[in-house]
This record gives sequence, C-alpha cells and structure tokens, in this order.
Amino acid sequence: MAALCAFLLFAGAAVYIFVGNASSKGNRSSRTTALSSAGDEAESSKNIARIEAELHQLEQSIRQQAQLFFQQSLAYHEAAATTTSASPMSSRNLEISILELQPQLDAWMREAEQSKQQRSERQRKVQKLQDAQETLEALLEQEQQRNLVYQQLETDMDRLETNWRNWLQSFALSTQLSPDAALETIQAVEQGHELLRQLRKQDAKLEMLLTSVNDYEKTVASLLGLQESKRQEPVFALKHWKEHEQEQLKFLSDKQYLDQLNADIEQELTLLEQTEQQSQTRLDQLLHDASALHAEELRRHHGEQEERKKRIEERAHLEASLEVLVSKGLLDSFSVLLETHGEEDLLLDMATLQNQLADTSEQTNNLREEVGKLAGQIEKLEQGSAHADQLLQLEACRTLIRTQVQQYAVASFASLLMKKARDVYEQERQPGVLLRASDYFAVMTGGAFTQVKAPFGEQRLVAIRANGQSLDTSQLSRGTAEQLYLSMRFALAGEYAGKAILPLVMDDILVNFDEQRMESCLRVLADLSSRHQILLFTCHGHVRDAAARIIPGHRFIHL
Repeated sequence: MAALCAFLLFAGAAVYIFVGNASSKGNRSSRTTALSSAGDEAESSKNIARIEAELHQLEQSIRQQAQLFFQQSLAYHEAAATTTSASPMSSRNLEISILELQPQLDAWMREAEQSKQQRSERQRKVQKLQDAQETLEALLEQEQQRNLVYQQLETDMDRLETNWRNWLQSFALSTQLSPDAALETIQAVEQGHELLRQLRKQDAKLEMLLTSVNDYEKTVASLLGLQESKRQEPVFALKHWKEHEQEQLKFLSDKQYLDQLNADIEQELTLLEQTEQQSQTRLDQLLHDASALHAEELRRHHGEQEERKKRIEERAHLEASLEVLVSKGLLDSFSVLLETHGEEDLLLDMATLQNQLADTSEQTNNLREEVGKLAGQIEKLEQGSAHADQLLQLEACRTLIRTQVQQYAVASFASLLMKKARDVYEQERQPGVLLRASDYFAVMTGGAFTQVKAPFGEQRLVAIRANGQSLDTSQLSRGTAEQLYLSMRFALAGEYAGKAILPLVMDDILVNFDEQRMESCLRVLADLSSRHQILLFTCHGHVRDAAARIIPGHRFIHL
C-alpha cells in the first residue's frame, strides 16, 4: 500500500513537471518568435538565448530524474507484488526503502517548484523586454513621422524664402532685407513721395502767387494808364495820374451846367429806382422767407440745402448697406453703440480686443506646450521611482506658494495704499496752469475730458476722461491733441497775465477742427476776449461766420 502511494506521488510530480515544461516551452517559443521578429538589439538576443539554454538544461535534468524515478518505482512495485505474500520482512524492507527515498522526492519537488518560479521570473523578464521592444518601435515610428514633418516644414520655409526674395527682386530691393527692414524701406519711399507731392504743391502755390502779383501790377498799370516800359516807375505814374485827375475835375466842373439837360434822364432814373425798390422789396421778402440776412447767406443756405439732400441720400444708402452687413435685428443695437461710443472709443475697443485675441492665442499655444510637457513628465513619474520625490517637492512648493501669497497680499495692500496716496497728491498738488488748462479742455471737449494731469515725477501730460480713464497724448486724435495744446497755451497766457496782459495772435488754429470742436474752442476764445485782446486770422469763410456768431462784440477786418 505504501509503495502504491509512493508510486502515485511520483507519478503526479512527473505529470506536473511535464505539463509545466510543455506550457513554458510553448510560451518561450511564441515569445522568442515575437522577439526575434520585433527586436534588432544584439544584447536582447544574447539574453534570450542564454535563458533558453538554461531552461533546456533544467528540463533535461528534471526529465532524466523523472525517468529514473519511474524505473525505480516500477521495479519496486513488481518486487513488492511478488514478495508481499511470501515474506513480511521484505515488505518492511521495501517500506524502509520508500521512506529513504522520501527526502530525495521532497528535494526533487522543491527543486521543481524553484525551477517553476525561476521560469516564471524569466518569463516576466522576457515579457518586459518584449514590451520595451514594442515601445522602442513606437518611438522610432514617431521619430520618423516627426522627421517627415520637419522635412516638410523645411521645404515650406525654403519655398517662402524663395518667394520673399523674388518679391524683393520684383521691386528692385535687396534680397537680404528682412520683412521689418522692407516695411521700413517702403515707409521711407512713401514719405519721399509725400514730400515730393508737398514740394509740387508749394511750387504750384508759388506760381499762383507770382501770377497774382503780375495781375495786380497789370491792373495798377491799366488804372494809371502806364505803358509796358513805364511799369517800373509807379511813383512817377501815380503823380501823372494825380495831374490827370485834376484835369478831369476841372472838366467835371465845366460839365455841371449840362445837368439841366438831364431831366428826362432823371425821370427815367426815378422809374428805375422804383423798379429797383420793388425788386429790393421782393428780395427782402425772399431773404426773410429763407431766414437769410443777405444774398450771400441765401446762396450759402441754398448750398447747405443741397448738401443736406446729398447727406440724406448718402445716409439712406449707408443705412441700406448697414442693414445688409448687419442683420436687421442687430441694427438698432449697432446704432446705439455708434451713438454712445465715439470713433476713438471704438478704435480703442478694437485694439484691446485684438490684443486680447493675440494674448489668448499665445496663452493657448503655451498651455498646449505645457500640457504636452506635463503629460510626458507624468508618464515618466508614473514609470520611475522619482514620483515620491516629486510629491515632496510639490508639497514644498505649495508651502512656498502659501508663504509668497501672504507676502503678496501684504505687498499688494501696501502698493494700493501708495497708489491712492499718489493719486491724492497728484489731485491736490497740480499746478495752477494745469487746473486752468483742465477747465479750458473740459469746455473744448464738451465734458468728454475733465482734467489734464502731469503724473508725479514724469515729464508728460495725461488726459483724464469723464469715466476716469487716463490717456497719454500719443493716444489722442489729432483734433483732441490740438485742443489739449490750445488749453495749455491759454492757461499759460492766463498765468502770465499776472505780470503783463498781452494780446493773443492766432493764425488759423481751427483749421483741423470739425464744427463741434471749432464752436467749443470759439466759446473759450469768447471768454478769453474779456481779459485779452485776441487777433484771429483765417482764410476760411465758415470759421469767420462761426466766430461772428459765437464771439460777441467782435470786429471784422477784411485783408
């Protein structure tokens, strides 16, 4: 019975070893095939060959020991079957032999278990090696794709550089110019063309002035009766004309006796005067109906009416265009936006939105790059052993951030207090010239700007809007900037008036103003005229009419 149990035990161990060898052999063969087809590294091939050799030797050793055990077990079983009934002593000897073989069997079992564990460990190493090979292949494939993309980008870059050089050559420019240098060159050329146009304009103006002088000389010569050769002696010609005038006066005195003969002519003149009076009455009625003071104003009203009709037609055309560009439902809100915001506000809003869009795009690209970097770092941290160190560094960074946040809160609060103190100082310590200029500037801009301020410690001026927004002079439109400079000049004149009141001489200072700015500036001039003598020169009729309408007690001198 004991021999039978030993036989069954050895048979089970042999079957277990045989099955384990078969499965491991299949796994090794499949993995070896995958590795040989996937990897090209010499070191991995050597490791696999060495592991396979060790496994093969171990299998041969276990198989030989199992066969030897089967033979011994079979012999023991036959001997036990023949001698069981004959001799109890031999049965006891057989049991003793089986007991002696038990330690060896246990050793074989332990060795088989250790071999199985070693095979499992080698299989795991082989599996890791295979995974590493697959990862290497994926990385190589990604590198090839990136090389292709890089080559495509280099091709595109070469093509763009070629197009850029061809474009520069088409305009006879140096092919070594950068885009910024080319833009500066084009701007310089445009400035040169503008200077040439101004030079031609000045030449035309000079020629016109010379023509006017020549016409004036001809008119004077014709009035004085000068010949072409005597034009260079105007004093002598004037004296001669005076003598001729005396002679004409004598002739006129002699002609007075003929006045009695002009009775019929006087009657006709009376009739003509009546007709003229009727015409004048009719003209006055027409002027009254047209709300005009004289014929020139009537013609100007007619021109304004024609201009108004043209503007109305243009407005209708623009409204139709707006309705096409902007949907009809959004037209009202768009009109409200145009009425509540000026051109400067819309330009500032558009510039702000463009800057925000550029910043947002740049931040998006930076965040995408940062996400890619962080993903790679996370993958490395998850695969490596530095994850715990990174967590410690993260906690240290959090502690440092908390400390810096507290310091930032203190510094931010201190900065806010300093800014408020500076604003109060700038508000209360502004010079009298700037305060007076602020009043003039507010009147000129209709309340759109309320203050002119010089920042503390800086050599520049800042215009303050009604909503508190600060604008540098470089951000103002040309008309608003000229209003600011006029306000400063008027304020300086008022400041100097404490020493001596001098007249203010201005030559076409309103030429760059629209109608609203011009009228607001004329109101300031009307206020200044009560304290200064103002000489305003202009060659524009609308400026003259506006000054006559707004400035009371003015005196008009036509040159």
